Amino acid sequence: VIHYIMNLHDVNRPIWLVRHGESEYDINGKLGGDPFLTDKGEKFSSELAVWLDKNSSSFENMLVWTGTSKRCTNTALY
Repeated sequence: VIHYIMNLHDVNRPIWLVRHGESEYDINGKLGGDPFLTDKGEKFSSELAVWLDKNSSSFENMLVWTGTSKRCTNTALY
């Protein structure tokens, strides 16, 4: 996957791979499903957006790829 992503364009740009924030299933030791984020997961999501704002030169051209589960889309929400 990384080889594919790195070869999509011929210009240098940063690529960040990030897992979703903590979900309800994570704290219960369950796998799969489509749980929502916990409060801790929501906090991670908002802090990730702050970090990206500080470390990214521009949100204008930023692409965000995410899975379709609630925990993934909610992490990318901010």
